[in-house]
Amino acid sequence: PELDLSTHFYGAKGLTDKSGRRLLFGWCGTAYQDLDDMYMQWGGDMPTPRELVPGPDGELEVRYPKEYLSKCKFSPVKEVATVYGEWINQDGIISCNSLSSFSAVQILWNKENWVLELNMKVIAGCGKLGIAVNCDDKLSQCYYINFDNAKKQFEITKFKLDEDVPLSQSKCATITRPIVTIGMGNQNIQSLLIVKNKNIVEVFIENKYVATARFSEIKVGNIALFAEYVVAEFSDIKIAEIKD
Repeated sequence: PELDLSTHFYGAKGLTDKSGRRLLFGWCGTAYQDLDDMYMQWGGDMPTPRELVPGPDGELEVRYPKEYLSKCKFSPVKEVATVYGEWINQDGIISCNSLSSFSAVQILWNKENWVLELNMKVIAGCGKLGIAVNCDDKLSQCYYINFDNAKKQFEITKFKLDEDVPLSQSKCATITRPIVTIGMGNQNIQSLLIVKNKNIVEVFIENKYVATARFSEIKVGNIALFAEYVVAEFSDIKIAEIKD
C-alpha cells in the first residue's frame, strides 16, 4: 500500500507501542526556493504521526491517530458566505447545483492552523468537488484539494489567475501547478479529514489513505467549499483549531 499519496512525505520509520499499534513517523521536505512543486528537497519538518491499521481486505490503512482526534474541540460549520453560484445551507447540509458552472462558498473561520472534517458527495454530473485552502475572497489564488469524479482521481493543485494576461484578452487565464495527482481506481472519495499546521497540509482520505503537501507560495488565506460541473452536497462539516 501507499504510505503517502504524495512525494512530499519521505524517510518514514515505524514503531509499535505498548498496545501493539503500529505508528509511522516521517518528514515533509522543504521547497526549493520556496516554490510549490511535486518534489521536495531533503530536510524539513515532521508532520503528524500516522496509525497503520489492517483493513478488511488485508491492506494497511493509514489513519489520523485517535489521541490527536480526541484533543480536537470541533465546532460544526454553520455559517458560510457565498462567493460564486447558488448554495443551500439547511439542516447541516450545504449543497449547490453547478452542472454548468463553478460554485464556491467560504467557511467563516479566521484561525491559521486547523483540522477540518467533512463528507462530500456528487449527486449528479462529472466534474470536481472539494476544498480550497489559503484562498483570497474571490478565489483568484488558492490551493485546491479535490476529487475529480470524471477521472476518478484525487488532486492537490495550486491555482492563480495570470496577472500578466490582460482581462480584455482573457477573463479566465490561469496558472495551475499540480502538487498531487493520483488515480483512485473505481473508488469515490466521500470523506476527508484535513490537517493544516502552518504551511503543511495532510489530507486523510476515507480513513484509508493520506496525502501530505507543503504549501509554500500562498502562505495564508480563507477556506472554501467548491464544486465544478456537478451537483454537490457537503455534510457533517466540523472544524477545530490546532494550538501549539
